[in-house]
Amino acid sequence: MNVPRCLAAIMMFLLLASSAGHAQVPMPFSAWTNRCNTPWGSLLDDGGTATAFLATSACPSCTSETRTCTSGSLSGSYTNASCSVSCASCNLPWGGSISHGQSVTAWNTSSSCGGCSSQTRTCSNGSLSGSFTFSSCSTVCASCNLPWGGSIAHGQSVTAYLYAITYSCASFSQTRTCSNGSLSGSYGYGSCDQTDLSGQ
Repeated sequence: MNVPRCLAAIMMFLLLASSAGHAQVPMPFSAWTNRCNTPWGSLLDDGGTATAFLATSACPSCTSETRTCTSGSLSGSYTNASCSVSCASCNLPWGGSISHGQSVTAWNTSSSCGGCSSQTRTCSNGSLSGSFTFSSCSTVCASCNLPWGGSIAHGQSVTAYLYAITYSCASFSQTRTCSNGSLSGSYGYGSCDQTDLSGQ
């Protein structure tokens, strides 16, 4: 075979095809050999770029990087072709749940005398902040029974006497105050008759 004549014929064919607008110049061999394989199974041309992600799902946002193919070498390290934002909800101590980013008011007890303590608990991707475990709190104070009968409410006071009969009731009196079921003082009479005990 006359090689120079064959090459000349091929060159003539390409020239004629190009002038007719039908030439399709094949991709250079180097362009094929310098391609990069992506971690998710696709091919990236030399000089091409692709967006890669750190994980397939993340909260609250996905982390990405641009990976570039340079002479068969792929830059970067992220290995996922896509990523979806997915955040876990939080279970509440008293039942039910809240979504990521939502908050609720929680209380340290279900009832209290003198004031309830509250805190805001916030859900962060399945983790609930804070420690209070009650969904509500009511102010409830116990009353106090009196030694001579009856009772008084929390915060109220009465005058009590050491003796039912004495020469000076004021000298043997005290104020007894109710504090959530606990009655201060010790005198046991609710009234006093002041009498001259001298016998005169």
